[in-house]
Amino acid sequence: MISFHIHGKIRVNRVDTCPVRRISLPTENKTVLHFLIFAALVVILAVVRSLFPFLLFHTVIELAAIFISLSLYQMGTQSYRFTKDHVLLFISIGFLYIAVFDGMHTLTYKGMDLIPGATTNHATQLWLSGRVLQIVALLLVPFVHTRKISRLYQELYFLFSGAILLVLIITGYFPTSYVDGVGMTVFKKVVEYVLVTIALMGIIFIGKLQVVENKRVLRHIRWALAFLIASELSFTLYKDVYDVLNALGHIFKLLSYGVVWVLVLDEGFSKPYEKVFRKIYDNSIRDQLTGLYNRRFYDSELEHLLAKEAPIPLTVAMADVNGLKLINDTFGHEDGDCLIQAFAEILNQKCRDKDLVIRIGGDEFLVVFQGADEMEANSIIGEITSCFAKMENRGIPYSVSIGCASGISGHSELKRLVLLAEERMYHQKLFSSPKVKEKVIDLAMAEVFRKSNRDIVNSGDVGQWCEKIAVGLGFHEDKVEQIAMAGRLHDIGKIRLRYELLNKVEPLDDEDWRELRRHPEVGYTILSSVNNYAQLAEYVLYHHERWDGTGYPLGLSGEDIPLESRIIAIADAYQAMVTDRPSRKRMTPAEAKAEIARCAGTQFDPCIASLFVNMP
Repeated sequence: MISFHIHGKIRVNRVDTCPVRRISLPTENKTVLHFLIFAALVVILAVVRSLFPFLLFHTVIELAAIFISLSLYQMGTQSYRFTKDHVLLFISIGFLYIAVFDGMHTLTYKGMDLIPGATTNHATQLWLSGRVLQIVALLLVPFVHTRKISRLYQELYFLFSGAILLVLIITGYFPTSYVDGVGMTVFKKVVEYVLVTIALMGIIFIGKLQVVENKRVLRHIRWALAFLIASELSFTLYKDVYDVLNALGHIFKLLSYGVVWVLVLDEGFSKPYEKVFRKIYDNSIRDQLTGLYNRRFYDSELEHLLAKEAPIPLTVAMADVNGLKLINDTFGHEDGDCLIQAFAEILNQKCRDKDLVIRIGGDEFLVVFQGADEMEANSIIGEITSCFAKMENRGIPYSVSIGCASGISGHSELKRLVLLAEERMYHQKLFSSPKVKEKVIDLAMAEVFRKSNRDIVNSGDVGQWCEKIAVGLGFHEDKVEQIAMAGRLHDIGKIRLRYELLNKVEPLDDEDWRELRRHPEVGYTILSSVNNYAQLAEYVLYHHERWDGTGYPLGLSGEDIPLESRIIAIADAYQAMVTDRPSRKRMTPAEAKAEIARCAGTQFDPCIASLFVNMP
């Protein structure tokens, strides 16, 4: 036998054998949708440019750019809390300061007349400063990714850089960039060409970088740089700030912003939230103990998935792990969980990738063998049962009952096959499950004996005394044997008691008594799970009831207590008195019988007590 340790961790594969219905647009489709939105925006802006004065067009497009930049900052900084993406954070912080320079550029633009002393040169200088920050925000992404620079240092970097540029402009140290009546200065054109060259080199080298695992980020940055290049080239050619090329440059600038906005939206919000919701949805159709699909998947997804396929041969197997409830009741749910996990692991190992493995309920599993006839499926099922039978826990050999049915995939056919497989599984369970349960009972008593050595003798002697009393009362031979068996099993519920409690030398406290008084109920639960012992369960449940109604667990009195339980009560009490206990010495048989006689009519049935004390 292969022993399976109950405290061992089991690796259970999550069987991702089939796609689940999408609950949102794929990321690629979202990207296309975003680009279509921005393309429509470009068309709208072109119409605005042709219908309205240039100043209005310029104000609208700059406000749109500022809005995009501020929303970038908000999205990037908020999403950082759960994505910890330093790249998106760096870009977002950069665009906050870009928005500041774009705002000042808009206020100082020719014809706005909002800031006294502001000139077209100031507006152009502010524009150039914004583009420098934009180039920095995009091109330093690989550096930020590898260094994992903290948010504080990122904020300080852009604050310091922006402050230097602004001070240079205000103090007049920033070179003149535009002269009214002449146009752009050589310095402005050189800077534009330098920015174009840097951006072009960035497009080339960023595409070859391996340090950033998310290639989608690099792809968006390259597109943003490409639109920035187009924008800067337009700005090197215009003669007047109201020129058409100036308008085209602003549109390309907005497109560059838009690409970055899409990047931050998708990577910072859409994808993380999609992962979260997909995980929530995936968890809702997964069994948490085994990682297999669960009942909800069976009810909501299975038929949908099979309906997408052309009709194929289909074999459905319904499996029921034998003795799970009894093992839970006897040894605890940890042992039961290990049993379920062990079977799930074998299903993962033996079933094919295209097979669907589902935990339908507590001990029931459904396997859908897609494209498999009954012969092929039976071969796999044989491997599953053989492998599972080689495993054991506490000496209990694992076993499973499996029924299968074959047909052709389809809605009504699937339901028919499941019902037929379930019927065959229950038929097999009639033969295999009782053997496992009887083995569990034997091992449960062995565990009680292991915890308390005196129970080895007590259980056997209590059974013998029950047999003698039953014979004295004139019971039939079969009934005598049944009562004797109940006497031998009366303390099976002690399996759930602590070793320290069963062997405690000091007097029991209130908490100890509360725990001890549960053992008749535990014994009842265990025995009632096994057909051959179900009748004995009630006898065991009431064997600590008292004739005067002060016993437990229900406080029954007189003849409301089953006769068999009254017999066990006397046999158990007598055997306890003539056995050494940690807290007292044993009585002589005569002393014990005298005590039984004294308690007749209060603790014990007086008729049975009289019969017992007069036995030789």
